Amino acid sequence: GAAMSPNADSVPAADVVDLDRVILALADALDFIGIDEIGHGHRVALMACLCAEELEWAPERVHMLARAGLLHDCGVSSTREHRCLVNDILWEGEHAHCERGFAYLEAVPPLAHLAPLVLEHH
Repeated sequence: GAAMSPNADSVPAADVVDLDRVILALADALDFIGIDEIGHGHRVALMACLCAEELEWAPERVHMLARAGLLHDCGVSSTREHRCLVNDILWEGEHAHCERGFAYLEAVPPLAHLAPLVLEHH
């Protein structure tokens, strides 16, 4: 038979993507690809949210910041690159992963609003 091509009408309501679950899964995956520090994105998100709450940010802004914290290093391309970022505060290549992360997130409409935060996180 002919291959079915997915379209919006053929996606059951139960298959709608929970963006927060996708972001959590991506953050967990980042711990194993390029980032050799388990829970790094989760810790960054927690620290950012604690600061935002102390500043009395609105809950929706805190939620957005949590998402950005989880994905802030999505542009890291290797464990070596991550070690340079962690070990050398003024590493000359530090902004490249911010630019890659920005490009990745900007290309995904539901995540595009996080792209500027990722771009400027260093």
